[in-house]
Parts: sequence; C-alpha cells; structure tokens
Amino acid sequence: MENHSTADDLRNRLMDLSQAMLYIYDEAGQKIPVGFIREMDLDTDSNIYFSIINLPIIASDWCSYAAELYFYKKGSPVSILVSGTAVITDYETQHLKFTIQQIGFQGVEEKPAKASYFNFFKYLFPVSGHQQQHHLKLG
Repeated sequence: MENHSTADDLRNRLMDLSQAMLYIYDEAGQKIPVGFIREMDLDTDSNIYFSIINLPIIASDWCSYAAELYFYKKGSPVSILVSGTAVITDYETQHLKFTIQQIGFQGVEEKPAKASYFNFFKYLFPVSGHQQQHHLKLG
C-alpha cells in the first residue's frame, strides 16, 4: 500500500510540474540536451511515455540509451530530476519509453511556525526556506 501511495504522489508531483527537459548521454558520457517534453503518460510500473520532435544524430541509430528528465515549472520552488533508460518504441513517431531508475527532489520547504502567535511575526519577518534534496531509488 505504501508503494502505491508513493507512486501516486510521484505521479501527481510530475503532472503538477507539467514539463521536463530531456537529456541523453553519449558514448563518452557527455550530457546532451534533446528537447522539452510537455505531453507525457505515466504508468504504474515507473515508466513515462512521450514523443519528441528531433532525436540527435548520435541517438538516431540507437535503440536504448541513458537519459534524464528534469521536471520543473517556472515559479515553483520544487524540481525533480529523474534518471533512467530511454528506449525508442517507434522510430517513425519518435515515441519513447523512459524507465525510471532514480529520482532526485530539490526545492525550498518553509519551516512551520512554532506557535500561533508567531504567525504575526511570520508576516513581518518571512521565514526563510532551506534547500532540501531527497533521493528515491526504484528497482
């Protein structure tokens, strides 16, 4: 049951961010930006499905490669970096299946007020957030 709620929470977070930048890694291990993903489907087995406009020439002959999806939204303090393997499922439509292997969360989290009378001070002196980074490894 806990894994199901975690998968649902991840799905909701990714859909809230609603866009991602796709990166692939070449044979030398260099990170190459490929393009923005705005329409995608997620399944319950840690897979993300999407199409892209152009695959780099180095990737067009490959069937599978190491990749990352960087999910973010302008104005949102949270971003998610998803690492995994991308497999081309249809060369004609350039449809890909991305299997999630590792997830990194980054963002600012506000500290809760200690007592109700501190709420007044929270408006006078905003509580500064602190950077948090969380990792979840699947599989």
